[in-house]
Amino acid sequence: MQRDKFFISTIAEDAETFGLGIEIAEYCTAWNVDNDFEDLDSVVEQKIAMAPEIILHGPFNELSPAAIDIDVLEITKKRYRQAVELCLLYGAKKLVFHSGYTDNQYYKFWYKERAINFWKEFMQNLPGDFIIVLENVLEDEPDLLLDVVRKVDNPRLKLCIDIGHINVCLSFAHRVKYNRVNEKMGECADIYEWIEKSAPFISHYHIHNNDGKIDSHKAIFDGTIDMKKILEFTNRLTSDATYTIETTEAKESVEWMRNNVWN
Repeated sequence: MQRDKFFISTIAEDAETFGLGIEIAEYCTAWNVDNDFEDLDSVVEQKIAMAPEIILHGPFNELSPAAIDIDVLEITKKRYRQAVELCLLYGAKKLVFHSGYTDNQYYKFWYKERAINFWKEFMQNLPGDFIIVLENVLEDEPDLLLDVVRKVDNPRLKLCIDIGHINVCLSFAHRVKYNRVNEKMGECADIYEWIEKSAPFISHYHIHNNDGKIDSHKAIFDGTIDMKKILEFTNRLTSDATYTIETTEAKESVEWMRNNVWN
């Protein structure tokens, strides 16, 4: 795989030291845009100064495009618009948003209908030329976000597949369960099937590892995911996609990539 497809998230303190692209994570918490922007902007500019390419991770705390409370929906729109402005400011090529889906809070049909309407409106007259990618977080199946992106049908709205999140959500404790109307929830056999079903709409991946129980964002080799095999698979199916190493410390993951994956 080509090294230039890979980014480092700034959740790792050493993100800017490897000569890779940078995924800016400082604005995942929205209040950073309001309270400490001048200081944080200076920090971000230093981190991305030598990066060949930039991705921005948008805010996600308490935000959802399917929010039931109209005031929450309005603040979601406001925060997402702020993220768009930041994307333009830093010259980011992709903007990552969490799906905003929460199990046991939204019926799936409700989430899907609301999210489709939200994104159809939001994508209208979107400035710049960057792509928005929706990231799976608490979903237990690929079809929920896949259906949203299909039905919005906008070339600038794609998927970000978070491999670590899938591993947790498909663990045994999450697979066999029922929703509030006692209909069996969707299942997906494994990570490979999830990727295969989503492949036509995948533009980006988040890669990190875990034990299948906790979303710990460990080094990409430290967990139950066979990351080398996964990356060989993704490279065959989605050769144009990019990747962010989203680990709390990047050095060991980068070294592993050099030894096992990169050409």
